[in-house]
Amino acid sequence: MNARSSLVAVGLLCGLAHAQAPVLNPRNGHYYEVVATSLDWNGARADAESRSHLGASGHLVTFAGAEEDDWVYDVLAGGPLGNAWIGLYQDMTAPDYSEPAGGWRWVTGEPLVYLNWKSGEPNDGGGAEHYGGYWAGDEWNDYRLDDGAVVSFVVEFDVSSWTHYCVTSPNSVGSGAIIWAEGTSSVSANALTLGVSGVPDQFGVFLFGSSRVQTPFGDGFLCLRGGIQLLYPPRAASGGEGRLDLDLATAPLAGVITAGSTWNFQHMYRDPGFGVAMFNLSDGLEVVFAP
Repeated sequence: MNARSSLVAVGLLCGLAHAQAPVLNPRNGHYYEVVATSLDWNGARADAESRSHLGASGHLVTFAGAEEDDWVYDVLAGGPLGNAWIGLYQDMTAPDYSEPAGGWRWVTGEPLVYLNWKSGEPNDGGGAEHYGGYWAGDEWNDYRLDDGAVVSFVVEFDVSSWTHYCVTSPNSVGSGAIIWAEGTSSVSANALTLGVSGVPDQFGVFLFGSSRVQTPFGDGFLCLRGGIQLLYPPRAASGGEGRLDLDLATAPLAGVITAGSTWNFQHMYRDPGFGVAMFNLSDGLEVVFAP
């Protein structure tokens, strides 16, 4: 092992000793942790990718928008985070590379659709600033690879695991109801919320089953089968949306939904102002549950 590798290895051990326990972001179901140690950007990236939580591998944090960015900086560490590496770097081989603002990429390869540079940044100070991180005040700066001002990094674990399937059908308020989830599919965390959007403000109920199907039912389609159960009590939607916080520790979910199991969910709702049957259903949502 050369001197450079030895320094990185020591840094990794230090990072492990100063890591915050992963924290759930309830809006997207991902977990995040702050590792308080001074590594260069490459070392931080390697450390992040060596970690795992609830079966998901880590990576330096990436942002889909301002809400996620603000949550990480202001909430994750219990207050302003300060200077910390994020998963942003400048690909100097990219066709759109130019200094100082061209060629920036997320480590995950996801599209870079959101930016939060501090005024005047990036500026490629000294001609060697190609790595992104937080500056004070929840804004980003471009740094050198080994900038000593950066004293921590943020790891993200993409734990959520759910998939839409089946079809929705037009109803009295629009093109159809869409079921969704927020929180985490981790059974031990027990923090998953089901929601539905695009429904009339009528009573509805969530239901679940062990397998998929698509068959006409009511004024729409039934998207699940296999021991279908309703998640009582029925609730009235408000403002076109309905929500239900699942409790995996109580019936009918307790002992049924387990780590590694796959279940399908749907929402059924009254719609007296549309159709013949006067009730309709959302599309389906398949959830793979983690430990």
